[in-house]
Amino acid sequence: MTTEHLHAVDNPLTIRILAELLARRVVSGFVPTSSGADVDWLALESCGLSATEMAAVEIAHGVAIIERCGGFPGRGPVARVIAEAVEILR
Repeated sequence: MTTEHLHAVDNPLTIRILAELLARRVVSGFVPTSSGADVDWLALESCGLSATEMAAVEIAHGVAIIERCGGFPGRGPVARVIAEAVEILR
């Protein structure tokens, strides 16, 4: 099990996605802390979530990577397409 600590200041969107998804559940792989959350992406993959919930975990993982890199350069076309896709799926 490889746990990574996500700081609330550096990964606010990732933590919000996972917190909303996993609210009122106890699952292996996500532990909120006073400074953010401890996340084990592999454990989340095998904790019995539905296919759509797993898709949200994958989106959260992608958001974590984007947040770690400081966002998309210039909020370019890729960011717009992702935002459009999420809006359409709402």
